[in-house]
Amino acid sequence: MATTIDEGPAAADAESAGEGLPTVRDALIGLVIGVGLLFLGAWLSTWWLRWPTIGLGVLFVLVMGAYIIASTWETISTPLGRMVSQARRHVRTDPQLGRLYRNVKAHAWEGSFPASTGPIELLIDGGQEPNPALVARARQVVAEFPSLERRVATFLAEEAAVETDAELAAATAALRISMFRFNFPDRPDEVEIVFDGPDEDIWWTCLYVGGELKDLTFDS
Repeated sequence: MATTIDEGPAAADAESAGEGLPTVRDALIGLVIGVGLLFLGAWLSTWWLRWPTIGLGVLFVLVMGAYIIASTWETISTPLGRMVSQARRHVRTDPQLGRLYRNVKAHAWEGSFPASTGPIELLIDGGQEPNPALVARARQVVAEFPSLERRVATFLAEEAAVETDAELAAATAALRISMFRFNFPDRPDEVEIVFDGPDEDIWWTCLYVGGELKDLTFDS
């Protein structure tokens, strides 16, 4: 049965605040409205209508333009960061794991490998170099992935079967592996598996330790 990580009122408030944010499409519509207000204001002959209309148009353009830029940056920041890493020689090529890119902020190295359901991300702890013990463990996990994927599917089905909440049971059964995190240099055998689920705002994980899958959790 999945367990919940309770992040407290602050996390709940942050999630509630995020629900009201516009999409990029909404921001583009707002930008068009802002430009339209600017043109309309320029044509108005009465000053007390012209300047408030132009002011409102400027507000729309500035706010929506800034939101579009921020959203676009969030989308391109990961590939751009990898290009910067390559320029700085923060790239290592592993014969089994492929290219690993250093993420200085996360104190880790990032990579991925192909699977039938799409690319699976790798996050390996490390500073100037990825931790050798964790790299060795990552190679083992990638090599055994087809069989591990089947074991994970069985594990999730069993967790869903004993879940008393119907909604959680359906979400558990629909999980898909999205990332392996190798976070613990002193415990290289301990691997955190991250899942994609029906709700992208919920973070699902379990542990893979000593050949066993356990501790399926989610935060909400």
